[in-house]
Amino acid sequence: MENYNNKGDNNNRILIVDDEVGITTIYTLGLQDNGFKVDAFNDPIQILSDLKNGSYNLALLDYKCQT
Repeated sequence: MENYNNKGDNNNRILIVDDEVGITTIYTLGLQDNGFKVDAFNDPIQILSDLKNGSYNLALLDYKCQT
């Protein structure tokens, strides 16, 4: 069985976008504690410039996010 716990592997980038600060904070803390690099945004417009800096392995998006 393959081990999916890549703790310490900096190639695991996760993007979180949610207009609620509490949601992004909880997810960010939990994922960082497990070795993931997390970029969290509360304004969906701000992510547009960050997307130019590379790619993500996973994106957690609030599809009803307020702008």
